[in-house]
Amino acid sequence: MTTTGSPAARFEHVRHLHSVTVYVHGEIDLGDRPEMRDALEAAMTPGRPIVYVDLADVTFMDASGMHELAHARRAVLRRRGRFVLVAPPPVIRLLVEVWRDTDPFEVRERSSLLDRAI
Repeated sequence: MTTTGSPAARFEHVRHLHSVTVYVHGEIDLGDRPEMRDALEAAMTPGRPIVYVDLADVTFMDASGMHELAHARRAVLRRRGRFVLVAPPPVIRLLVEVWRDTDPFEVRERSSLLDRAI
């Protein structure tokens, strides 16, 4: 597991056989954008076409965080992979709905992923 980010925002990677899970913690705003971009880009590795982004521990995210998620989603889809948001809290779900027309994110709950290794 690799951890990066400031005390307010933290990013962890867990690599699995065919996927990478990025755990995002804390508040994500404009100041965290470079670290978030680096964390998402680090998850896009050859041989692991599925990127899960677990947002359960995010307490705040502004538009800059959503832009980074959208940018990463498009990059993963260009590589014919899957980009999945996992367990976004209500405040993030609202942003996902706003972005739906331009970036329809795949969203899953943690419980739907428990039966298989993510």
